[in-house]
Amino acid sequence: MLKKPSFQLFYILSLLFILAFLWGCDDDKPNGPVEPKDYPVYFCDPVGSPPELFTFYPIARRVDSIDLNWLPVTVMLSADGKILYFNNEDSYLAVNAADMSVIAELPGYVWGVSSDNRFIAVSNNGVKILRTSDYSVFFEDSTVTAHSGVFTCDGKRYYSSTSNRVYRVDLSDSNHSVTQFEFTDGGVVQVIPSIDETKLFLYIGIRTWLSAFEVYDILEDSIIFRDYLVPGYGHMAISPNGKYVFYTNPGRSGTDPSHLFGFIIFDVEANQIDRVVVDTNFFTGPNWGAPPGLPVVTPDSRWLVMLGGILNYGILYLYDIQTGELVHREDWGGYGAHLFTPSLAVQYIK
Repeated sequence: MLKKPSFQLFYILSLLFILAFLWGCDDDKPNGPVEPKDYPVYFCDPVGSPPELFTFYPIARRVDSIDLNWLPVTVMLSADGKILYFNNEDSYLAVNAADMSVIAELPGYVWGVSSDNRFIAVSNNGVKILRTSDYSVFFEDSTVTAHSGVFTCDGKRYYSSTSNRVYRVDLSDSNHSVTQFEFTDGGVVQVIPSIDETKLFLYIGIRTWLSAFEVYDILEDSIIFRDYLVPGYGHMAISPNGKYVFYTNPGRSGTDPSHLFGFIIFDVEANQIDRVVVDTNFFTGPNWGAPPGLPVVTPDSRWLVMLGGILNYGILYLYDIQTGELVHREDWGGYGAHLFTPSLAVQYIK
């Protein structure tokens, strides 16, 4: 026979409920629902008269623009979103994102910014890591030629693609130890380490009209996943939570084999393709076709923003990662109205 709960037990349960409620209302936590932050995404049109910087807000679905007094080749953003780095032909400008005032101008190209806001990577006759505090040199190796690069999520290491190798430097080690991984399939166009750095995600250029997305297991020293891409010539982006890698397959000219009017989502934990998102109607217009080519993910891992095009980037796309839907397109009345540089910039710090 079931017994009725005693008053003492009822009192203890009530007290635990109250304590749980008070814990949930801790002063360090916001009261009520938290409004999602509308992280701005930056991109440039250098051929306009004058050149322009565009800012896209995924939640508001709004694009703002401002004229520039310089010719940007690419644009990057500091981890906290406060400094824009504009690469020019042989130098870069560090610019205050709030008022567009120039902070510094230095030689080289900014290839990457660290997620802890301490460093930037500059390609200038080799790999060079600068402190963001005063832009002094923290590490330099002039023996390699870097093509692109990325810092780890903790900012302790830097990975760069160098021809058929991946170059890694440990910034937390006083000796700045260097490790190189060699690949024989083709040239490493882009590399992204997994969050735990047990894997490398690679975009490989094999030959004309053939690329590959590969996953390299560092501990096993082996390729554990490969997806051949025709015609290739795309890019990758990883969600900050480390769950997905997004990569594209747009081609580079109008005479390439059939383009993929979509992109691929790779599930990191499952080590397999989660889905292929294809929508020809969404990625084409009345007189243009612009498959997505350049992706970036907002720091909350919610929005995938992409620039689309073949010969040049001219269209902006938005994909809702949470709902799995293509939700917005900015085409400015037709492909060719703008010719954007091959860069999308968004902050790392959430």
